[in-house]
Amino acid sequence: MPAPPPDAPAPAPLHLSVTELLAGAAGGPSLPGLVGFERLWLGARLHRLYQDDARARDPTFEAERALALDLAHEGRAIRLHGRADGVREAADGALVVEELKSEGGGDVRPERAAQDALQASLYAWMLARACGRAVRAVLVRIAAEGAGVRVVARRDVAFDAAGTEARARALLSERLREERRREALREARRARAGEIRFPFPAERPGQREMADAVAAALAGGRHLLLEAPTGLGKTAAVLLPALRFAYRTGARVFLLTSRSSQQRGALEAAEAMAPAGAPAAAALRAKAALCATGTLVCHEDHCRFARDYARRRAEPHGLAAILASGSVFGADAVRAAGVARTLCPHALAGDLARDAALTVADQSYLVDPFAALPELRASAPLGDVVLLLDEAHQVAERARAAGSASLPAAALRALEQAAAAGGAPAHAALRRAAAGLRERVAALAAELVGGETSGDGELEAPFEAADLAAERAALETAGAAYLEYRLATRSLDAGDPLVAGLLAARRFFETLERAGPGVARSVAFARGEPSLRLHDLEPERRLAPLFARCRAVVALSATLRPFDARRALLGLDEARTDVLAVPSPFPAAHRAVVIDARVDDRWRARAREAPRLARRLAAFAEALPGHALALAPSFAWLDALRAALPPLARRVLVQRPDDDEAARARLLAAVGDRTGDPILLLAVAGGWFGEGVDWPGALAGVALIGPCLPPPDLPRELLRRALDERFGAGFELAYALPGMTRVVQGAGRLLRSERDRGVVALFGRRFLESPYRDLLPPEWLAGGAPEDLVGDPARVARAFFADA
Repeated sequence: MPAPPPDAPAPAPLHLSVTELLAGAAGGPSLPGLVGFERLWLGARLHRLYQDDARARDPTFEAERALALDLAHEGRAIRLHGRADGVREAADGALVVEELKSEGGGDVRPERAAQDALQASLYAWMLARACGRAVRAVLVRIAAEGAGVRVVARRDVAFDAAGTEARARALLSERLREERRREALREARRARAGEIRFPFPAERPGQREMADAVAAALAGGRHLLLEAPTGLGKTAAVLLPALRFAYRTGARVFLLTSRSSQQRGALEAAEAMAPAGAPAAAALRAKAALCATGTLVCHEDHCRFARDYARRRAEPHGLAAILASGSVFGADAVRAAGVARTLCPHALAGDLARDAALTVADQSYLVDPFAALPELRASAPLGDVVLLLDEAHQVAERARAAGSASLPAAALRALEQAAAAGGAPAHAALRRAAAGLRERVAALAAELVGGETSGDGELEAPFEAADLAAERAALETAGAAYLEYRLATRSLDAGDPLVAGLLAARRFFETLERAGPGVARSVAFARGEPSLRLHDLEPERRLAPLFARCRAVVALSATLRPFDARRALLGLDEARTDVLAVPSPFPAAHRAVVIDARVDDRWRARAREAPRLARRLAAFAEALPGHALALAPSFAWLDALRAALPPLARRVLVQRPDDDEAARARLLAAVGDRTGDPILLLAVAGGWFGEGVDWPGALAGVALIGPCLPPPDLPRELLRRALDERFGAGFELAYALPGMTRVVQGAGRLLRSERDRGVVALFGRRFLESPYRDLLPPEWLAGGAPEDLVGDPARVARAFFADA
């Protein structure tokens, strides 16, 4: 395995926001950022209303005044930054900093009031240092009132520059103690970097080559596209040099997976590699999976796990004790530790991840603008960040989906009806606002399509944020009042359908606000009900600036070809990106590939071909001595095949679109059981059973029904057009590549070790046509042509296992 990389550089200046500085203050926010529904709706909307009114009344008023202050403290360069809610000029020429706080009902705790005043003083101090003028500070508490905002209280804050600076420096000392604590953890890891070992008795062929390539990329600050077959052990080969690099340099490594089920294996590998004595790895999971109360309301006034979090975290039995209990922290263990200590498990997971060398998390923390970690935003300092993108072929598609949004009239109608069921004035106001927005969406949709709104369909249509501005303002105002009501009555619950509807609408509006040239717009109709839709066609516009500032990005998958296209769709710099393709180490004789060209797999032929295809699929399954997996392009194909299957001497299991986690687990376990009767599992390609699952030794055959293309709906057609304009290969990149990626990934479920044997059956004559034939893996062709693989799947399977 490769040698460890060179030693770490000197610490960079510490960039710190005022909110972050206050997060650890006694009496300060229990959780940094106070990420709850109050902040998302109540605070944001009321702040904007107050600021708009202040600008209209006072031309000197400036909203969201950016402030920054460079200073040295205890030998460390620090940049303190933040935004003052408002700054205006008083009659005597002094500048007045206004700190706005939205009221959520009930009395403000004294500790919180003191912290709010300190925040106002800090902004005033920073402004005074920047402009050299007299500055005063005012704390303004605001609340919703009808369609507007009212000032509940306006209080001058006793601002003393010297005293505020002393308090700021005391907080900086606390923060630097935290930095020194983390540096001590990094030093402990650095001292033991040489003890990181490959976790298995022997390497598989190709693992050393992969590890060497990753080590070189990290040392040289380069990106790497790494393609290797499924079952080769990519995760272990990549984690070994990444952990060594992190231990030696203090870098942070993020392994981002396509599903949470893949995280356990990565954490187990890290635990086997890393020496004890320092935090090596931690998992991040969605808040819903970790929330100790199930309410998802992160506010110290409403959750005992959030209350006084900073103080309890610093106690001897808090974070330090948890860190001392092990080196790898999975989601279940973190939740249990948090519940036992009355510490918010979600916040605790974040703290543990910041202390660890490796963070294992879902790709959404990178690609979703509404879920991205602060450490993984393009504006964050990323020079010591290494990204490992597992199942990297999914990243562009997931980023595309995360950057898209819709505003369905049907959802607004449901919001309206749910509000009508409530009896409070806040319910009535929200019902009226939802009805107004629904009516505006319907009218705008009719305008955009020329009046015809019956039936189903979708058309590209231009619309802008200004087209819905008044109705959006009304909904946000009503939403703020509703949340204020729920907070005042201590009845806020994330399961509230009104909250869910409000957040969905907010996501659409914020996506529309920042929509750039790579975002298309459309109007869709379902049974005459309109939806306004946004389609992110170029997510690489968001990813490229982030990747460019990272130390290195390693994209790994079994399906990355064609490499130039994958690199471009991810937004990786061509001059900085290397490529490694590792061949399969498994004997070619362990796998047979057959193309059944006698069936027509096109969707328009489904009704005619399903009976014949079902008979041939059944014959193939019956020729296998073990379980069979059949992957179709859609649930409609699954239904057609299941209905036409003849009786089989094996159990037939079918994936359903509404399967929950328990149902999927039962299917996974059934196929993984090699002792029971043989099974034929019908599932959708690219879904839960087509990628990222392992059944070592259980499968004897995998059948793929056609190239598994995405459906040709308007969003896909818009993508095809955009890719055609950019690369001249729109169909290949929008349809053929994702479809054939599903085919190859599905076939990869077959051979997971050097002992596995089986048959891959490709049903459909299109596998012999371009561009699909050009995307068949070279190892399947063995130097021949696709026509050499044509045959009867059942006959090939019987012959293959007869020779075993």
